Amino acid sequence: MSAARRGALFLTAMLTGACGGTLPDAAGGVARRTVRAGQDDAGSVVRLDVGDHLVVSPAPSASGSAAWRVTTFPVNVLSPSAGEGGIGFDATAAGLGRIVLMSEVQGPAPLAPGARPPHRVYTITVIVSATSA
Repeated sequence: MSAARRGALFLTAMLTGACGGTLPDAAGGVARRTVRAGQDDAGSVVRLDVGDHLVVSPAPSASGSAAWRVTTFPVNVLSPSAGEGGIGFDATAAGLGRIVLMSEVQGPAPLAPGARPPHRVYTITVIVSATSA
């Protein structure tokens, strides 16, 4: 890498870091940011930039409960991806939408035939902005 390129990367890193943005990665591109939404974020708005990675980690499923499953997400804005410690999404386009997760709660007694088990719902609204680069 030339001295001029290293200097430009350093200056970009300093300016970006001073403005609270995302720092360049080792290859000189913009490193994606990981945003986590947890139990306390239910019902809230999460703001992302295109290229960010979102990990949704609602309350742990109670003992005897099924795992959380995604019932709705904005396919025009987010793409499912691996989410270490939760359910992952990559922000692929600017826009907004709602993520809805559901977990069935299993009681100690069996359900009557045809009855549906109770469930828990976790919802967040996601707003994705175009990156300024």
